[in-house]
Amino acid sequence: MESTFISLATGLFFICLSIIFAFWLTRRIVLPLQTISDMAKSLSEGKADTLIPHSSLTELHQFTRSLVEIMSNLKQAENKLRINEQRFRQLFESTDGIAVQGYDSQRKVIFWNSASEELYGYSANEAIGQQFEDLLLQSRESDPLLGQLIALQEKGESLPSGEQRLHHKNGEPIPVFSSQMLQYNVVGEPELFRIDIDIRQRIILEQTLIKTRDCLSALMDNIDSIVFVADLDTQSIIFINQYGMDVLGDVIGQCQGNPLQTTVDAPFACRKSLLEADGTPNGIHVWEQYVSDTGCWYECRDQAIQWLDGHLVRMQVATDITARKTAEHKLLLSDAVFNTTSEGIMVLDSDFRIQTVNPAFSHITGFSASEAKGMASPLLKAPEQHRSDQDKAIHHAMSGVGRWEGEVWSQRKNGESYPEWVSINRAKNTHDSNDFYVVLFQDITTRKEADEKILYQANFDALTGLPNRNLFAQRLRQATLDAEENNTDVALLFIGLGRFKRVNDSLGHNYGDMLLIEAAQRLRAAVKSNDTVGRLGGDEFSIILSDLRNPDKVQDIVEKILDSITRPYMLEDKKPTLQPASVSLCTPVTAQTSIH
Repeated sequence: MESTFISLATGLFFICLSIIFAFWLTRRIVLPLQTISDMAKSLSEGKADTLIPHSSLTELHQFTRSLVEIMSNLKQAENKLRINEQRFRQLFESTDGIAVQGYDSQRKVIFWNSASEELYGYSANEAIGQQFEDLLLQSRESDPLLGQLIALQEKGESLPSGEQRLHHKNGEPIPVFSSQMLQYNVVGEPELFRIDIDIRQRIILEQTLIKTRDCLSALMDNIDSIVFVADLDTQSIIFINQYGMDVLGDVIGQCQGNPLQTTVDAPFACRKSLLEADGTPNGIHVWEQYVSDTGCWYECRDQAIQWLDGHLVRMQVATDITARKTAEHKLLLSDAVFNTTSEGIMVLDSDFRIQTVNPAFSHITGFSASEAKGMASPLLKAPEQHRSDQDKAIHHAMSGVGRWEGEVWSQRKNGESYPEWVSINRAKNTHDSNDFYVVLFQDITTRKEADEKILYQANFDALTGLPNRNLFAQRLRQATLDAEENNTDVALLFIGLGRFKRVNDSLGHNYGDMLLIEAAQRLRAAVKSNDTVGRLGGDEFSIILSDLRNPDKVQDIVEKILDSITRPYMLEDKKPTLQPASVSLCTPVTAQTSIH
């Protein structure tokens, strides 16, 4: 019994001791662990401001406080990272024209700003999660850029900034200037960030500049002028175009103020002549010089320009104007001829209206230059105004060979008609390709009168005005030809005046001449108008009786002639008489009949 009590007491003691130990254990270990567990749960939920319950400063309590402080510091660092990331995103999202992308270790997009959307055509939603090579490379197998990016991410090999050719969503190539940056995130994974700048406009500009430079270079080399650039101070030539080198040779580096001709001072070869007092260019200076060695004239245009390195230089463009000078000299000569020639000149437009005239025109016609300008030419007319064969002939010549020459009758301002010799030439206007006409003419009144006098003297007797032997023979041949054609006859009479020599010797040659004149008039009056009376010489006359349809009437005509010629003559105060004239008749007359 006693032993049972002792055993029961001992058991109760250990039970009480266990309860006390369990209570102590719960108070000292389990409850703080529970508190730490609750705090850890709160921290995991983001509640960094969780309070630590007041208790004695045990090791466990100290551990708990340290853990809370660590978690608080981590939370603050996380907040700072989020703020920096937000700033980073805002910065690159708001950057206009700069495309920024972020890629993870698998080159999948983790950041894609609005400039990237605009540059490459993919929205951020489309791009996020896609690989770089699938979005922007046309051929992932052959493009070396992919291998360079992989080497950068995996091996840290450098990839310098430079031009790259990527592709738009629609396949269009996009040249960019790109920079790559490799950084590691909080878990140590590499992230690649790219900054791409669109350089399409720059490339277009560069290509345009290159083309412009090439065009300017080609222009400078092909322009038919010497173009050289010289230093303003030393006058050393630093540039010359190909044409200049062909003319002057390679003169680059030579100190020549005037490479065209060293013996002539160039008036604008120094700084003070090309610059204002403040050092600014004072415009273009034009001057001419003659090169005696070659016989050429040059127009030189000097000015100060800014050279490639920014300093001012002298540029000269020297153009060969020899042809122009020659043309100017010819023009002066032409002007002198135009104004001093005795021939009238008028220039007509395509409508045949006078554009200009020379002084001789006014002298001949009486019209001043102002009066003549705009007048319609009487020589050249529109086809519907052609009234004569000559008008038609002139128009035909102008439409064909473009030249006509001949005699026309014109009218002066005072209404007087006069003959003129005209030369008309068609020319082409180089400005508008229209035809114009140059008309040269001269008054041939005096010449025509002289020609008529010579012709008269060659064919008519100077005393009686009757056809002479020459003209008489021509008319005889024509009369016989007409007779054969018309089936008629021709009679030829030879008449000699009786006692004419006695009258001429006794009364004098003046009375003899008067007698011959009177006899000629009587003979003309005795025959028809289409018959010809001629004086063969001395007192010998001859008559052609043409168009005879009844030869029997010839005897009547002869008697009429004899009656007329033997009637008394009244020569001032003298009355000479003639014996009956001798008449010889020749018939029939043919084309072979000779008056001899």
